[in-house]
Amino acid sequence: SARFILDASIVKINTKKGHQWLTLSDGKSTISAVIWASVSNKINYKPVIDDGVLIVGKLNFWINRASLSVQVIDIKPTISTILRKFEIVRKKLEQEGLIDEARHRLLPRYPKAIGILTSAPSSALADIERTAKERWPLTKLVVIPIPVQGNVNSTLTNILKNLSRSYKDFDIEAIILARGGGSREDLAFFDDEELCRELALFPIPVVTGIGHEDDWTVADLVADFRAANPTSAVINLLPS
Repeated sequence: SARFILDASIVKINTKKGHQWLTLSDGKSTISAVIWASVSNKINYKPVIDDGVLIVGKLNFWINRASLSVQVIDIKPTISTILRKFEIVRKKLEQEGLIDEARHRLLPRYPKAIGILTSAPSSALADIERTAKERWPLTKLVVIPIPVQGNVNSTLTNILKNLSRSYKDFDIEAIILARGGGSREDLAFFDDEELCRELALFPIPVVTGIGHEDDWTVADLVADFRAANPTSAVINLLPS
């Protein structure tokens, strides 16, 4: 059958042997859907109940049961789902005092070294390196490659935890967490609660340069300084 796009909310999820059986609703009616394990393993986003989703799928009609269901080919959260999760984490960390301007630390004036956490190679890294060389070549850039696409929040959290124990070995006095442009969906992992808590409690100043100027993530809110983009992030960390 032909593929189509469905905008719906998830009202029920059952997982069995890696397959996910969903009940979807548009507010008036419901339909069942299935994400086969072979597809689920390739999808970064893991849906939960009450999520609004956009599904690329095709209809399957089961003659023996006289039932109709959606076979999911791809599934993504709607922007409202992404922003709702942003608000949930933001409020929680705000209540814990982790989003408070009074916590913001001054950035070092003449840092010996800066840790650059971004994708390598990437245009964001190239822009940072070029700008640093032109502006203040005495500061060493320590590049820590990170994944910046997909469901990578736990990987990035572990990298931050390791760096929090080893940054002194490289004379790092501040870190930049950077990612070039992308959709708000692409930036959703920067709203992860554990990741943002790790950033908030990081032992040295944190500067973010994530996405576009009008994109705000929870990571931006817990950082000591939020820059509009990766290039602006390094400019604000180096002497003029």
